[in-house]
Amino acid sequence: MAGANAVKGRFLKFPGVLGTAITKVFNLYVARTGLTEKQARDEGFKPVSATIKTRTTAHYYPGGVQINIKMTMDESSGRILGVQIIGPDRLVAGYIDTAAALIGKGATIDDVFFADLSYAPPTAPVWHPLITAARVLSKGKY
Repeated sequence: MAGANAVKGRFLKFPGVLGTAITKVFNLYVARTGLTEKQARDEGFKPVSATIKTRTTAHYYPGGVQINIKMTMDESSGRILGVQIIGPDRLVAGYIDTAAALIGKGATIDDVFFADLSYAPPTAPVWHPLITAARVLSKGKY
């Protein structure tokens, strides 16, 4: 940023980072973005979280596996603060990248629930896992 601003005479503002990361531990992909529930509490938010177990494919499509998603939001504003995902399918990477993009834009629980995420039997159940997590986190609002 500093170099681009100095050389090009621009004013670019660094938006910060969410700490998005993914690694593979034995046969599991482990991914995170944003704040954990504890980090959110430590930063002064009023976090609430939901954890879901879901499949990576439609129930009738062969080859799907179970993944676990934890989504945390600020109770006061409804803003999504963080997501963690674990599972044996590389789709975890795509899901965490989608979550990072939403969080990076300040998405609320409503924004995630109404996100126009694709449906294809080999890549997600009818309700995309991130939308399902938002639905559970909303505690029956949807």
